[in-house]
Amino acid sequence: MELYQLQCFYEAAQAQNITRAAAKMRITQPALSKTINRLEEDLGVKLFDRRAKSIVLNEYGQAVLEKAEAIFAAMDDIRLSIEDIRAGSVGEVKIGSTLPSEETSWLLDCVRDFMLENPKAVVTQHQMGPRTLLRAITENEVDIAIGGEFLAIDELDWTELYAQRVGIAVREGSELSRRRSVSVAELRDETFLCNNSNSDMEMLTWSICERAGFTPTVSLTSNYSNLIGEMVSRGRGITVIPEPLFMEKNDGNPMEWAKKIAMIPLEEDYCVLRSVAAISKSRYVRSAARKLYRQIVTRAPSVP
Repeated sequence: MELYQLQCFYEAAQAQNITRAAAKMRITQPALSKTINRLEEDLGVKLFDRRAKSIVLNEYGQAVLEKAEAIFAAMDDIRLSIEDIRAGSVGEVKIGSTLPSEETSWLLDCVRDFMLENPKAVVTQHQMGPRTLLRAITENEVDIAIGGEFLAIDELDWTELYAQRVGIAVREGSELSRRRSVSVAELRDETFLCNNSNSDMEMLTWSICERAGFTPTVSLTSNYSNLIGEMVSRGRGITVIPEPLFMEKNDGNPMEWAKKIAMIPLEEDYCVLRSVAAISKSRYVRSAARKLYRQIVTRAPSVP
């Protein structure tokens, strides 16, 4: 069994089509088929079930694919480790984050100081949704992931940065605004406005409602907090928001709508927005990324 044979098999398994796999590898279709046939002869089993216009992995092929993925991942790690040695203590660092820009001044401070201390470092920051970020960190497309508790999984090396209690923002003068606190279950018939679509806050809104036994009715999702605030002030719905963020905006916000909304704490213990930093546990992490990760974990505020 040769590495080239394994690469041909891997590309064919990914494409599930010999023609597309051959085009990606820039070889002829007969040459690709012949190479895969030699691999099957070496192993003594067929790896694909052939169909009219496609190929499908059988149980032998699935087992070989798992090992092939690990081999090619290890090869990528070797390349990264060599690049790391050449770069010394600096290099490229890719950061993915779901945090809203107004909450990340501490993170920007970490990046700024890291770059001043390491002038040869190359840092790339990406704003991502939770699902995209989880895929990116598990597939080694980013070195450091910063987001919600969806990153707190066994496959990653993670640290909780901080946790914020959340409540609901409601129109001042409404029945809810007269309450000192409210249970999530009591919000079953309310209309929700989700701040930052495809964000940690949107995921938390759905999560806490489903834990309370209902699916939220959402009339608006938006990345524009001023729009959400104005709609709340006009009585068009409620929104889930971290308590510290609400207090900060309400105290210093010049917008007229900010004077017309009230913050009501949620009673359940699970109404908490957690922020987590994570790096890969199984793949090679550049020394520069590990250094910046340690700074992020150390310098994260208890409450942003």
